[in-house]
Amino acid sequence: MMPWRESLLEVSHRLGSVLLHPREAFEEMISEGPRLALPLAVCFALAFSSGALAISAILGLLPPLAFLIPVAGPAAGLISAVLTLIFLLLLSVLIHANALLLGGSGDFEAILAVLAYSQAPDFLPVAALAVSAILGGIPGLSWFLLGAALGLLSGLWGLWIAVVGTGVSYGLSSGKALIAAFLIPLALFVVVGISLGFGAWWVVALIVLGYAVAFIVRERGGLPSPEPVPAAQVEEGGGDEVEL
Repeated sequence: MMPWRESLLEVSHRLGSVLLHPREAFEEMISEGPRLALPLAVCFALAFSSGALAISAILGLLPPLAFLIPVAGPAAGLISAVLTLIFLLLLSVLIHANALLLGGSGDFEAILAVLAYSQAPDFLPVAALAVSAILGGIPGLSWFLLGAALGLLSGLWGLWIAVVGTGVSYGLSSGKALIAAFLIPLALFVVVGISLGFGAWWVVALIVLGYAVAFIVRERGGLPSPEPVPAAQVEEGGGDEVEL
């Protein structure tokens, strides 16, 4: 078999495992050591495609502006990809800190790879947006709306992958993984968004200070970190049950 075919099969196997069996896929990733090239490439490609196709589909619904598609599409795709990678980097830092404070143990590269892989379900809305951009006009409108609906589904799918991956990467129970990867970030984004809307920058500074104090206390033994739970033990304990 030619090398490029072997590489393609390996990529297909990895992505299929992440989409359908994330626990096994991430356990394998942790045992081999996280490699960022593939997940970041997949994340960039999907984010670029999503942004480019969304703008192309919207402009396709407006015939007088259709001439902008060759320029606006790639520009929107590039902006979407760059912003997505920046957001994932910041979110990885936050989840890494949360997981450590909750008693987990793991590497930053692992959670960054997990979050990048969690974007894989975006192939669903991307496919619908591609059809919408090709058809254009009124025929493409139904596909554009389908793409928006599939975006919600892919978001929930990606959240499941991220939570499972967080638990595997840090040896956390499902409940703690949900808190670290979703509940705390969601609460902080809401608080920070409202605070910045009112110009209350001091709230952001207070949150950063709170994390710094928590880590200082943790390092001095005030918040002891238990031994990480082996992945096999987490799986035996029931990965679908929420344990706090």
